[in-house]
Amino acid sequence: MIPQVTLFDHIMKRVNSRSVFSLFMVFLFCFTALQHTTAQPAQYFVTWGNGFAGKLGPEAGVPGSDWTLAIAQANHTGGIKNDGTLWTWGHNAQNQLGDGTDTPNRAEPLPVSQDQWKTASFSAMHGLAVKTDGTLWSWGENGNGQLGDGTVLSRKSPVQAGSDNDWAIVSAGSAHSAAIK
Repeated sequence: MIPQVTLFDHIMKRVNSRSVFSLFMVFLFCFTALQHTTAQPAQYFVTWGNGFAGKLGPEAGVPGSDWTLAIAQANHTGGIKNDGTLWTWGHNAQNQLGDGTDTPNRAEPLPVSQDQWKTASFSAMHGLAVKTDGTLWSWGENGNGQLGDGTVLSRKSPVQAGSDNDWAIVSAGSAHSAAIK
């Protein structure tokens, strides 16, 4: 029988004792995402903190009780619903909402597309997501080629990065991206 190894186990095998604190700080930063936080008690999308650019969502709260993933970043927020749709709201000066609009700030959650998504990650200026078919998509600022589409053109809507269809995990950095197959 082959032992099952989790991603956490895989990472911890490559971390020495001096870098455990650094790893903890990276995780802490990723999950608090600069001045606002999200939580999903009973699958309700709840936000709190600094509401700059509408990143907390509407004043009445983020609608729906069918969320499976919450994503908070410096100036915008998003999530994936049970039906697989990816929704975004907040600051959009670099097209980081991926909704195809030029709206600079939006508190109302809108879908990026009607496609089915399994995971996503946002940086302050770009987004990455994996569809349920395993393809990798990206949008937003691309001055350093962080969208992975072979250009340095910014994108208002998701564009496919390569043709592979076995992507599992994505992570958007400040001006770069990373993914695991």
